[in-house]
Amino acid sequence: MKKRLLISISVAAVFCIVFLISNVVKAATLQDRLWGNDRYQTNCKIVDSGWTSSQYAVIASGEGFADALCAAPLAEQYKAPILLTGKDALSIESKDQLSKLKVEKVFIIGGTGVISDNVKSQIESMGIETTRVYGQDRFETSIKVAKNLKSVNGVVVTNGYGFADALSIAPVAAQKGMPILLTDKDDLPAVTKEFLADKSFNESYIVGGTGVVGIKINSYLKNPVRLEGLSRYETNAAVLNYFTDKFNYDKVYVASGESYPDALSGSVLAASSNSPLVLVGNSIDPSVMDSVKAKQDKYNNVIVLGGTAVVTDAAVNDIATGVVTSETMERIRKTGKLVLGTSADYPPYEFHKSINGSDEIVGFDIEIAKQISKDLGVQLEIKDIKFDGLLAALDQGKVDLVISGMSPTTERQKHVEFSNIYYKEVQTIVVRASDKNMLRSTSDFKGKILGVQRGSIEEVIAKEQIPAAQPMVFTTISDLVLALKNSKVDGVVLEEPIAKSNVDANNDIVMSDIKLSNEYAGSAAVMKKGSIDLVKEVNKTLDRLKNNNSIDKFVLDASELMTY
Repeated sequence: MKKRLLISISVAAVFCIVFLISNVVKAATLQDRLWGNDRYQTNCKIVDSGWTSSQYAVIASGEGFADALCAAPLAEQYKAPILLTGKDALSIESKDQLSKLKVEKVFIIGGTGVISDNVKSQIESMGIETTRVYGQDRFETSIKVAKNLKSVNGVVVTNGYGFADALSIAPVAAQKGMPILLTDKDDLPAVTKEFLADKSFNESYIVGGTGVVGIKINSYLKNPVRLEGLSRYETNAAVLNYFTDKFNYDKVYVASGESYPDALSGSVLAASSNSPLVLVGNSIDPSVMDSVKAKQDKYNNVIVLGGTAVVTDAAVNDIATGVVTSETMERIRKTGKLVLGTSADYPPYEFHKSINGSDEIVGFDIEIAKQISKDLGVQLEIKDIKFDGLLAALDQGKVDLVISGMSPTTERQKHVEFSNIYYKEVQTIVVRASDKNMLRSTSDFKGKILGVQRGSIEEVIAKEQIPAAQPMVFTTISDLVLALKNSKVDGVVLEEPIAKSNVDANNDIVMSDIKLSNEYAGSAAVMKKGSIDLVKEVNKTLDRLKNNNSIDKFVLDASELMTY
């Protein structure tokens, strides 16, 4: 087999429920996806999920996050939903909710610059009492909201110019009755310092690193705990980890970390059940996924806030199962096909054969690939690529899987994922028939020219075990054999099955008695780095084929195809 080795290649590390759920002991249930055609419809669906009636409601801007961020603790205090509206007119959805819930009192968060008096008048015309909670800026507004809390059991401080960190902590702050105080990076606003000086509490949290909330701000807080990360998602993970034993995991909420409305709308819903809020982007950040995995066995129901455009089905499945859907598996699911990369010049592993007048790629590697695609429930597409270009094609996403007699060397394992070994073999040296008696051991090749295939494991073996020989590199096996027959080389290093097939086809070359092998003996399927989900599926198929001796049959059938 061609234990083919690419000496240097740069391979970048980079939903299908059917593929994944079988690989975990327990998967949470996707209970619901709460979404609409826009943020206001999504907000309406979230409110429908949590409330059938409410004396109070909190109105926040659906257009800007600055004042809205601090609304969750106030809403939770009154067991009230957060309703979103535009600046100049009450959204139709919020108007309908106010009527349906029979709301009597509304808190409007923010000044007329974010929610106009026209909105206030519209609400009051419905016979609803309004209280506007606002300050001269976002920082003072957060203090005004805090002053409307009946008791302050601690505080949360976070940067007022970004929304993600505040959203991560919002359900916790709401559940604990802690106001969310907004700050600039370098120092607390004067109004915030005055508020803190007048309060007595022993629990305080800073959400965000010193790049967004400076170290100086620690001095104004009592026993501050900083929850931070290098990104909004690492900070979300820090919140999930710190409060990991405080959450109730019967319900787990998932929202986009790229915009604020859905997560803000759902923050009170999460707080009401003491549930975690997991933030995701186009994919799930590794740090967040680590937090999910740590408690995934306790997850019962996953509830998504927002449509598939903001929280993909793949991300939800990852959270429900605790297994990351790789880029490769997602592509296979979407296209309905598995693209195999192979170098079809290596019988009986993979080679071209005319069958009923049609050129086909056959071999036992191909039969294995057919079984993998069958188990995945997709079609198989085969791409014939030169061996030294296979890993580059894998890296570039041109193929999903490489099966081409490739060995899981230490160097390769740094860059790609390997399946379990599916076939083992040894190497030999093929020589001209006239030279067999002269070339009987590796020492006889001192000063001789040995042909090897470029990028193959045979190239490594020749250099390691026959250092006195001079290697000559060729691209294909046919080039190697032709060079031997034309006396350009004195021998060629091949795997035994490959050697046998070429000797059987050529009367003037023979297999020597030399046997070569090394620690990398054995062939494995190759996948892109990080495609652990696909690796598991491939290994399941390989285990089945090995257990019922199918691979041995595939090898025999492929060898017979070579003879006619």
